Amino acid sequence: MKTFIFIPDTDMNAGLGHYHRCIKYSNFIRRNNIIFLIYKNFKYKDLINKNFYGININYIFFHDLAKTLSFLNFDRKNVVTILDTYKKKNV
Repeated sequence: MKTFIFIPDTDMNAGLGHYHRCIKYSNFIRRNNIIFLIYKNFKYKDLINKNFYGININYIFFHDLAKTLSFLNFDRKNVVTILDTYKKKNV
């Protein structure tokens, strides 16, 4: 089973569009593990719990993205990461 990690560009006052776009992308995923990495200060309270196919979305809230990614222990051959941002520094 593959793990899909979505990283929408979220912060204290913005990122709702990035978040919703990633939710739409997750609707194409069936029978896999879905994880969203969300900046801890993201103000959006109504995070969606399941995608269109009823797959649970697991949320991990972070302050430091690099440290959070280093702590995740996945078989890298089975991980797909989707970064939704417009900032070049995140790439």
